[in-house]
Amino acid sequence: MKSFIKEKGPYILAFSILLVYLSPNIFFSDQAQFLIHDNLDSNVVWYKNIAESPDLFEDNSKKLDFTMNGLERGVFVSEYSFLVWLYYFFSPLMAYQLNIILQCLVAFFGMYLFSKNYILTKDRGEFSYGQVLIALSFALLPFWPSGGIGVAGIPLLMYVLLNVYHSKSNAYHWLWIVFYPFYSSLFFSGLFVVTLLFLFFVVKMIRDRKINFKIIFAFFLVTVLYVFVEYRMFMIILGEGYDTAKVSPKVYNFNGLIGNGLRTLVKGQYHFHTVAFPFVIMVVAMAAFVANKAMKRKIIVLLLVNYGLAVMSTIMYWDKLAVPNSIKSFQFRWISFSPFLWYWLYSLGIREWLLKKNAWAKAGYAMLGLNVLLMLFVVGNPHFYGSLYAENAFYNTYFSKENKETATFKQYYKIDEFKKINKLIPTKTKVVCLGVAPEVAQYNGYYTLGGYYPLYLKEHNNLMLAMLGEENDELKIKNMGSRCYMTCVDLKKKNQEIIEPKFDFKKIKEEGYAYFFSDREIVSSNLEKLEEIEGEVLVYRLL
Repeated sequence: MKSFIKEKGPYILAFSILLVYLSPNIFFSDQAQFLIHDNLDSNVVWYKNIAESPDLFEDNSKKLDFTMNGLERGVFVSEYSFLVWLYYFFSPLMAYQLNIILQCLVAFFGMYLFSKNYILTKDRGEFSYGQVLIALSFALLPFWPSGGIGVAGIPLLMYVLLNVYHSKSNAYHWLWIVFYPFYSSLFFSGLFVVTLLFLFFVVKMIRDRKINFKIIFAFFLVTVLYVFVEYRMFMIILGEGYDTAKVSPKVYNFNGLIGNGLRTLVKGQYHFHTVAFPFVIMVVAMAAFVANKAMKRKIIVLLLVNYGLAVMSTIMYWDKLAVPNSIKSFQFRWISFSPFLWYWLYSLGIREWLLKKNAWAKAGYAMLGLNVLLMLFVVGNPHFYGSLYAENAFYNTYFSKENKETATFKQYYKIDEFKKINKLIPTKTKVVCLGVAPEVAQYNGYYTLGGYYPLYLKEHNNLMLAMLGEENDELKIKNMGSRCYMTCVDLKKKNQEIIEPKFDFKKIKEEGYAYFFSDREIVSSNLEKLEEIEGEVLVYRLL
């Protein structure tokens, strides 16, 4: 029995914790609370829309009517994305849950294999708990759902590429290399992850004084597959041209650049949570003092690279660089590599602690256990962690139900209420949303004037501004930004009622919009309230 516990104990512990952590996704999906920001309010509906669209394989220029008065097919996710096919074969809720579960499992097995085979490599199982707890800490990071395995899959990709480099690869390793581009986004993470890993292996080849053609072919294969998967975006960028309305981020001075880099180094970015503080940083810092010269050098180099990634992610917005707005509008997400880099450092640090044995080893295991608890109970707590935008259904479902940045699918998409609306107004009807996120209406089958999308033509922006009519004389909006939502003065002031909005109702009607969905009363001679619908969504007919 003792030998069984010693041998299997780490894995039983890991899978028990993973089962608890994923229990909202597996057992209580209807009650599970999910992140709204950049998630329920946008990406989930994008995948649902495109997966259910008859225009899935249409040309880039094809207008899809369900959002922004007809948005071009080319700016939506490629039909070769694995996420699209999850939404194609399963309901949106089921697809979402499966994605979260896959992210977590891929992260766990990837970090476990990487640490076991290339960091905590001592034989006879002395490091088994260390390997499992490091993998568990990484797997419990709140990965952004629509990023797929772009970040969660980096450790497994690194492990596979190292095997290729050392001529230890098999067919399964090459299968993973092929699969990675299909289940990640080139522009969200893939471009930066692959570039950094390629540079790592270039340095390795220089140090080994040998060209490794297998690893070069592996990167060539990944690059070709990314171009294949993301062909629509390449056509837009390189061939067709696209006069986008995207707004460039704010500009930093030198102090802002350095300070933001330090903050990002420790906390990550809300799409790329690192949760480095306090235990990961503590372990790495103390290990750097007690390690030998070679290990100290490695830790310092990785820390400097990590900080460099944080700075490089915003350096295009440095006020001293004369960078065209077209380039500034593209986000350089070097920070996407940072979560893995921190846990690579963490593995190295823990290795130094465990090698010391005695009190150091006991303290190392204590740090590992405390970090796992931190991941479970603190990541979703904005008062401690400082971020509202972490997708942690475990914490938000069981401990933070009042968090306004999370909701169940049923709550956010107002499914019961829209069942009543569906009986009154046919789906595929064109509607204007005022105070109601257009994606909520889209989820329930309606076509909306506004929408949330980071890349769209200026003509959509200009049409929305024209429809605002005299309301914009006071609002003075020039660019709607990614959230291209219909708005007005009373809505901006958060008044309980919207009284006689000065929209260009004639133009709205000319574009085929017959109804308004609002989250508050509208008093207008141009609109007739449909009394049959009551609740959070009020429905008005355009006269």
